[in-house]
Amino acid sequence: MTAPAWINPLYAAAHPELFAQGDASENPAETAAPGILVQKSTAQKIPMSTTPLTWGVELEFVFAFHENQLELGEQNDDEGVPQPDAIQKNIPYKFRRDGPGFKNPAAEMIPNRVYNSWGFYNKAAIQNPRHYDNKEVEKILDRVLDEKTPSISHRIDDSIPVNIKTQGMYDQWLIIRDYSVCGVGSKNIPTWLPRVTSKTDWDSYGLELVSPIFNTGSKQGIDEITQILDVVKGTDSDPTGAFITNQCGLHVHVQAPDSLDVLKELAVLCVVYEAEISKLHPHCRRPQNPNAEYSIESNRLFFLHSRSNDPSRKTHGDLDVSNEALARQGDGFLDEIRYEIWRCTDAGELALKMNWPDHGLGNELGNRNRQVNFTAAARGKDSPYTIEFRQARGTLDAKDVRMWVEFCAGLVRLAGYYVDNPGTFPMKTFKSFLVDEEKKNVRERFYIMDLMRDMGMSEEDMNYWRERMARFMGKGGPMDRLDNEWEPPHENAQGEGIPGGDGNDDPEYAHDGGGQYEGGNGGNEASGGNSEGGNTGGGNTGGGNTGGGNTGGGNTGGGNTGGGNTGGGSDPPSSGNGGKKDPPKAGDKRPADDDDDEDQDGKQAKKQKISPGTIATTGAFLAATTIAAIAAAAAAQAAQAPVIPPNYNDPTPGMLAPVGVFSPNEAYRYTGGVWAVENFDFRRWRLHPTSTFVGNRNLVCSVNALLGSMRVQHPTDSVGNISPVGLLEMFDNVVNRRVYNDASDSELQSLVDRWTGGRYNVVIVSTAYQNGIAYRAETLGAQQRLRQNLYVHHIYDRNGGGGHWEVMRRRPGQ
Repeated sequence: MTAPAWINPLYAAAHPELFAQGDASENPAETAAPGILVQKSTAQKIPMSTTPLTWGVELEFVFAFHENQLELGEQNDDEGVPQPDAIQKNIPYKFRRDGPGFKNPAAEMIPNRVYNSWGFYNKAAIQNPRHYDNKEVEKILDRVLDEKTPSISHRIDDSIPVNIKTQGMYDQWLIIRDYSVCGVGSKNIPTWLPRVTSKTDWDSYGLELVSPIFNTGSKQGIDEITQILDVVKGTDSDPTGAFITNQCGLHVHVQAPDSLDVLKELAVLCVVYEAEISKLHPHCRRPQNPNAEYSIESNRLFFLHSRSNDPSRKTHGDLDVSNEALARQGDGFLDEIRYEIWRCTDAGELALKMNWPDHGLGNELGNRNRQVNFTAAARGKDSPYTIEFRQARGTLDAKDVRMWVEFCAGLVRLAGYYVDNPGTFPMKTFKSFLVDEEKKNVRERFYIMDLMRDMGMSEEDMNYWRERMARFMGKGGPMDRLDNEWEPPHENAQGEGIPGGDGNDDPEYAHDGGGQYEGGNGGNEASGGNSEGGNTGGGNTGGGNTGGGNTGGGNTGGGNTGGGNTGGGSDPPSSGNGGKKDPPKAGDKRPADDDDDEDQDGKQAKKQKISPGTIATTGAFLAATTIAAIAAAAAAQAAQAPVIPPNYNDPTPGMLAPVGVFSPNEAYRYTGGVWAVENFDFRRWRLHPTSTFVGNRNLVCSVNALLGSMRVQHPTDSVGNISPVGLLEMFDNVVNRRVYNDASDSELQSLVDRWTGGRYNVVIVSTAYQNGIAYRAETLGAQQRLRQNLYVHHIYDRNGGGGHWEVMRRRPGQ
């Protein structure tokens, strides 16, 4: 099976094994190369259980409103004369943080959330100013819902302490203030909600909508969520609206298993697959990200760090909870995790381990602010008996809510299946983690798609998750930003609020806002370029609308592929607009992607910005056509049997160099910028996600990719015997600097020349060109030497980072 046209090529190209069936006879372990992440899928497909489960959601968002929506009250002064309330807009940061009534009551657990909305002043009041303490904002939303969704029952309520919640509370939708979500400041609202132009007349406030209890056997829940979110978002003419910041979450409660054994198996699932499940979400919702501190930390903490860290700490977000950390514990660590979980005699003991330590919001069962909250399954009989999945970022898109609900319910059902069918759990031991001598690189033999297939998830739904994983691969940009207000330098300063980026900073508007992208209209903070398809000059680029509805930022109706239209009839966008790029030019430094990690000093390596010349703009042959047009032109030329000029030093676009001229086994055609492999077919290749580490050095995936590709493409050549550390040292010497992921094509070729004695040419396949061209690196003259080819794959980042490289290996029989 090939990837659907709408799948982002950044992911589909990088991981063709997710879209392929077959090649079962091939054993990846036999040809594993340094740093390769090898994945393994379970053989048996398990139908999704149809057992009905109850569920509910908490939808967190920032609610925005015009000042004319506030109902102002009045107070009597000492003489009994009514005095009207007045809006006080400019309240100093320090007062908002520490002032009576303004200070966040949850500040101890979430110290980085500061009240950032207006207040009221009344000269008859004892205390001025006061915040929205009479639920003034909740009343605005209540009126809007009354008017536009009269058939959906709802009410205003208080934030309910976890230890007094009861089932009966959830008989209708609840409008509640959310202390973990703050307003952004009036002057910043146009950034987050572009239909608002005033920087003084609108305010914003953190709210959540808590749903009643729904059932997986009914469409009622999703139908109501769809209606509710449409009203909350509002229209261009409405005086209210909503948006999502990185403070916002989507929490899903699913009926907890009745069986303690199934509950324990669910805990094992959550610990083992935590890093894989995290890939379904942006970086701001993953463990060890600053946004996740205090609020959505790891469920692995007890198993990795409880013996060596102070449980009184309020956050453990700085601790390593990665797959590498699991691997370093030894081969039997999975058995140790199972033992710790299975020795629990009740749900309370289990919660204390899964939600370690036990100081969360006064709850003796553990800190509920974890990726998955097990404390709700350990409450009394009258309390909601649920598992709370807290990791998802907030959303105003009902489809995103539905997909996350179905995935969470699927995990609960899958735990029951694994208990009933011993031996079917995909991971048997952490022996399948292979760690190098530096204790850094990990090759994984399990993957999130295993669970989805075991759930019986449809191919359409799995494609939705593949697209999300593709969108959230890279770090940096608005989806990896810490959306907190910073303390101003002066004590009486008002503060800057939460500025966001330039233009519409809410990715939700990629679904219904005219093609606006993840973090800005026409630019992003890191590079000033487009990310996930931003509007540039009014044109849609990836994530924009093309004759159909958007799905996770890409279109299913019109068929956007990585930002360029394929099959939609539109001209390809020009270089830099998020679609197909102009072809590479000889000697150019290709567009590149950041390796997403930190260097050995713990500091983020400096990203290399893409200059206008990074992607050559002079490739007339490819720039004027699509990949399909190139193939057609090549076929036409072949049919006419053109005469190939003998002077390859002065080529013309379309010129063919037969087998034996530049390569002993492949022909080349000149594209107008480089010589490219004739009839290159990406489907004939497999890719392996490749580690960014060599020893303790990060951001050097190019070395692993070159060495791994050499070992699998030319396994008998002794040059592959060099160690990754040795090859990296050689690279530093060749270019006379400390290399990270900033090497140009020419520098890669210079390394290969030194390493192989000039016997190989680097051939680059990049998502920047839709994986449709395989071109030789180096200068035009150097490309024409008769040499063997060494293919490597490059994943391009539109944010302007440095580059991520992967090993390429031919499929069997190719």
